[in-house]
Amino acid sequence: MKRLAQFIKWSFRIVIITGIISGASLGVFLFELSKTLPQNLGDELHKRNDVLPTVLYDREGNQIEELFIQRRIVIPYEQFPPHLIQALVASEDARFFSHLGIDLLRIPKAFLANLEAGRIVQGASTLTQQTARLFLLSREKQIIRKLREMLLAFRMEMQFSKQDILSLYLNKVYLGNAEGVEAAAQGYFGKHASELNLAESALLVGILPAPSRYAPHVNPNFALQRRNVVLQRMHQEGFISEQELQKTIHTPISLIRIHDSTTEATSYYVEHVRRYLIKKYGSKVLYQGGLRVYLAMDLNYQTHAHEALRKGILELTKRQGFRGALNENSPD
Repeated sequence: MKRLAQFIKWSFRIVIITGIISGASLGVFLFELSKTLPQNLGDELHKRNDVLPTVLYDREGNQIEELFIQRRIVIPYEQFPPHLIQALVASEDARFFSHLGIDLLRIPKAFLANLEAGRIVQGASTLTQQTARLFLLSREKQIIRKLREMLLAFRMEMQFSKQDILSLYLNKVYLGNAEGVEAAAQGYFGKHASELNLAESALLVGILPAPSRYAPHVNPNFALQRRNVVLQRMHQEGFISEQELQKTIHTPISLIRIHDSTTEATSYYVEHVRRYLIKKYGSKVLYQGGLRVYLAMDLNYQTHAHEALRKGILELTKRQGFRGALNENSPD
């Protein structure tokens, strides 16, 4: 009995010592890892967030074209509609406004859900972690990246408000046709983010997990299913009523279809300007520097001249019996 007591006593001591050593080792490791992270998050985020397209204007100040690698328009938090924020929080991070960047309750829940499904069906990353990943993390070994992500998320929560974090995320996240909600809203619906209705907001949030698969212009059926899943989550979290849920679920997807005659009329002029700007300033400044370029062109005159020329060529080809690429009729 005495030997058993001594064995238990020494086993307990070994566990305590092992725990202290492991904890200290982890602490040292995390401390060293934190030294590899950006020290001034504000400056770093501003630098990486400041990637804007070059905009071309005619002599009257009318916008002609945007030049970009990935279309993106940054707007302030106040221009995101409340139901968009609610849809995002309900779908991606229900405890966003109560955690400090890492949701410890969500990690075991996600693990069990994925274990039960036999595949990844639920993530444990918070919106703050996702924002850190969007701006500050490179591709590296999963475990190291995840630890860096958690450290950055906690640091972001200490330095920025929840609204700042949401604004960074919503202005940066890829949505299938553009970066950021404002550019996506214009591309899909022909309106500003502030004008999005509930159905449109839920649709954009539904795209987030897999933009290439769920984008409405790629797969409208998947997009509709994802939108309705987001709406159901909003109802479960108390953001919308049963009546709002049923009404919005039965709302069809309505996307804009643009035939841009302006692009046709100005394409040669814009291409000449683009080459000139690349030669003078370089590609990085042109596509990411947010230049505002005012041209001698009058967009109204240019559009009318192009249309008159197009109609004249069509009339000429009809009289001569030639049916080429400019002919408005379909080929036989």
